[in-house]
Amino acid sequence: MVLPYHNVASGGGKTFYHYIKGVQDDPDFHVTLLAKQLPGETFDTRNLDKVNYHALSNPKLSIRHPWLAASEIWSKLNPFRKYGNTLRESIYRQVREYLDTLISVRPDVIVLEFTEMVLMAPEIKTRFPEAVIFASEHDVTFLGQQRAYQTKRNFIHKFLGYIRYEVRKRNELYALRYCDVVMPHNPKDQKLLTDNGVSGEKIFVLTPYFYNKPIVRQANHRDILFYGAMGRAENCEAVIWFLDRVMPEITDLDIRLIVLGANPQQSILERCSERVIVTGFVENVTPYFETCMCMVVPLQNGAGIKIKVLEALAAGIPVLTNKIGIEGIDAKSGQDYLHCETPEAYESAIRAMYKGDIDLRRMSESATAFMKQNYDLIQALEDYKNCIKRSVWNKDN
Repeated sequence: MVLPYHNVASGGGKTFYHYIKGVQDDPDFHVTLLAKQLPGETFDTRNLDKVNYHALSNPKLSIRHPWLAASEIWSKLNPFRKYGNTLRESIYRQVREYLDTLISVRPDVIVLEFTEMVLMAPEIKTRFPEAVIFASEHDVTFLGQQRAYQTKRNFIHKFLGYIRYEVRKRNELYALRYCDVVMPHNPKDQKLLTDNGVSGEKIFVLTPYFYNKPIVRQANHRDILFYGAMGRAENCEAVIWFLDRVMPEITDLDIRLIVLGANPQQSILERCSERVIVTGFVENVTPYFETCMCMVVPLQNGAGIKIKVLEALAAGIPVLTNKIGIEGIDAKSGQDYLHCETPEAYESAIRAMYKGDIDLRRMSESATAFMKQNYDLIQALEDYKNCIKRSVWNKDN
């Protein structure tokens, strides 16, 4: 669904880049990539020079062809369509056309990256019945849609959200039946899938990639950090929630909120002040990781493991987050991070940190030890490659 490239902003993009680069560097693999390319994007041949790349792009909509334009838009918005609320039909059509040119090639493995592509599994299996199909479920998207509609207050929005959730759940689970290996990115999503009928025998839990460079913590006891792709609605919503519900309660403290991430929405930019710093895209996040007092992740919606939380824990940054932010991560509250569900809990934790009532050094050491014990990226890449090789060998024998 997206191009993999170095320093990609999204957590899912980082994981995708890490594993496709690791596979292309292994002489046992020959990789062809089909990916959606946005206007102005280029494929990073510098780091993925062994990948045979084929671009997919949406045609420009034109009022000269109103029926075609309307059809393309409706193909994306129609909640009852199999691919509704994902991508425009033109992308799926291009995937089919390119795959038809590969019939004689007969690929051994087809990896469907992100649920938007996983939904194509039934028709891809028909084209390539002998190929091993992997589904990389960066998150279980029907869970995110369930949470989204449950938070709506308007009855019509809630009802439409419920329809989107029910259709997506049915289509996502149906598509996974046609996949030989299903890869959730955390044990929590593994349980969710098995609870919904996905066979545990074909599940391989993939370790997500996270920024893991050496950090020398020198906390300034002033800056609260929110980090993430700020073009994403759930991140924007979380920042607004924190600004409205927590920041007004700590005006007596010399505290700043630093919103770090690419493509901040206008609603965030409008809140800039001496106490609210919005950076936009930053090439090097290390200085912010080294000096912030803590990271807050007050997510109200979303699903899947949160890469920002893994990166903060690996860097030894004290994390304040809720059940959505920590799901899929088996860290201990009070030891590796601080669990906060309410505005009052966030305020209390921030005050305690600010006053020195919490041993930040001890929490930092505990968090980094937890990450080293549970998230070995080098071994995870080897396990991923071995899983692919083993699945092909089992298929052939």
